[in-house]
Amino acid sequence: MKKNSKKMGALLGVLLLGSASVFAGSNEKGIDLYRAELYQAAKLFFLSQSSQPTTEQAENDYYLGQSYEALQQTDSAAYYYDKAVQTDPEYAFGYIGQGKLALKKGDKKEAESLFKKANGLVKKDPSVQTTIAEVYIDAEMYPEAQEAMDKAAKVDKKYSGIFVAEGDMLMKQGKVGEACARYENAIYYNANDKVAYLKLSRVYKNNNSAQALEKLNTLVTIDPNYIPAYAEIGDINRAEGKYKAALDAYKKFISIPGVPILQHERTLNCCISPILTPNR
Repeated sequence: MKKNSKKMGALLGVLLLGSASVFAGSNEKGIDLYRAELYQAAKLFFLSQSSQPTTEQAENDYYLGQSYEALQQTDSAAYYYDKAVQTDPEYAFGYIGQGKLALKKGDKKEAESLFKKANGLVKKDPSVQTTIAEVYIDAEMYPEAQEAMDKAAKVDKKYSGIFVAEGDMLMKQGKVGEACARYENAIYYNANDKVAYLKLSRVYKNNNSAQALEKLNTLVTIDPNYIPAYAEIGDINRAEGKYKAALDAYKKFISIPGVPILQHERTLNCCISPILTPNR
C-alpha cells in the first residue's frame, strides 16, 4: 500500500507540474481553447498576455469578452468588448461582441446597428459575417443566422468557417447527420480546419470511436500542440480500457491552467488506478 501511495504521489507531481506554467506567444492558442469550448482555460490564457501590438491586443480583449460571456460573467464580458473597441476602433469584432450583449438584452435594433458597423469596417472578410451568424445561432435566431452566412458566402463561398457555423446550427436543431456533412465540407475546403475535426470527433466518439480517433489523429498531425484534442483521445481510450494511452493523452491536456476538474478526476480515477493495480 505504501509503495502504491508513493507511486501515486510521484504521478500526481508529474501530472500537475505543468499547471503552474505561464502562457506566452500569440493569441492563436487561446483562440483554439475558446473555439474548443474550454472557456476557463481560454480566459486564463488571454489574461496572461501582455505588451501586444494594438490589433493583437484588441483581439485579446475581444476573446476575453467572449470567454467571460461564455462563463456567464456578463459585466466582465461587456468591459472587455468595450476595451477591444477602445484599443482599436477599426477592429470589427469588438462591435460584434457589443452587439452580442445587446441582442441578449433584447435590443435587436442596437445589435443590428453594431453588426452593420463591424461589417462596414471589413467588407471583404467572410469571418465577420460568419461570426455574426454564430451570435444569431447562439440566440437560436436561425433565419438571421442563415442570412449572415449567405452574406459571408458572397465574399468567399469556400470559407470553411461558414460550414462549421452551419454545422453548429444544424446540431442545435438535432440534425446530426446534416451537421456532420457540413463539418466534412469545412475540411474539404480547408484540410487544416481544426475546429471541424474536433467537432466531428465529438459527434462520433460515442458511437464510432474508431472514426473519432481517425479525426483526432489527423488533427494532432496537423498541430501536435493542439491541446483540446488530447482530452477527446483520453476519453475514447479510457472508455475502451486502454488506460496507458488514455493517461498519456490526459497528461498533455491537464497540463494547461483552467481545464475542467472532471479531466483531473478522470485521469486519476480511471487511468492511474488500473496502472498501479493491474490485477484488480
